[in-house]
Amino acid sequence: MDNNLFSQEDQLTNITAVEIEGPVRDTMQSVAQWTKICAISGFVGIGVSILSLGVTLNMLSGFGSALGSSFGIKLLLTQLVTFVVSFLINLFLFYFSRNLNRSLDDDDQESFVKASLYLKNYFRMIIIMVIVSVILGLISGGSTASRIFDLL
Repeated sequence: MDNNLFSQEDQLTNITAVEIEGPVRDTMQSVAQWTKICAISGFVGIGVSILSLGVTLNMLSGFGSALGSSFGIKLLLTQLVTFVVSFLINLFLFYFSRNLNRSLDDDDQESFVKASLYLKNYFRMIIIMVIVSVILGLISGGSTASRIFDLL
């Protein structure tokens, strides 16, 4: 007599299958919609920032070649890195939303796994940005704080 309640095949099926129903499904659909809205607004924000950078560089060119070229190049390189990182973050969020919607609409386990991986990559990028920001803040903040205390 078999002591297992399920056969080995049933156990594997139960482990890998996830069923999302009821209020959880509604919540997940809402999450997918809001993350899509956040990603699209992030893309629009990047576009507005690119236009703003163009206007700023155009204004800097009026100050002469010395100030405009050295500061303008540093500003351009910094902003390009920021735009690329921001684009990747919003792209991960957009792909998460798209795959989560597909998963919920088609009951597709593979799309749910892809959505989870995109969300994982999204949070990895956010954590990396926070760490870099803290390090840069400590580096520049330490020198700024020491200058402020020198003034007191």
